[in-house]
Amino acid sequence: MHKKPVIERAFELAESGSFRIPSDVRKALVRERYTQSEIYGLEGKATWRQLREKCAEHWRRKGDNPPLSAESADRRNNAQIG
Repeated sequence: MHKKPVIERAFELAESGSFRIPSDVRKALVRERYTQSEIYGLEGKATWRQLREKCAEHWRRKGDNPPLSAESADRRNNAQIG
């Protein structure tokens, strides 16, 4: 079985919403048995910045409610007003 390229997998993990910072993504990659030499390719400034942005964009804290659609938010707001 072939693994996905490390950079592709790193961005999937960052976009999953389960990782707050790129270092957490790196730890997950180690648990998934990517080698240190594979992971080293993520250490460039541009890649690290992109991972940091993806993590921040998609990070969900445990217990947070999932984002509401505009319609759901309108219904909730109308119910609170009326």
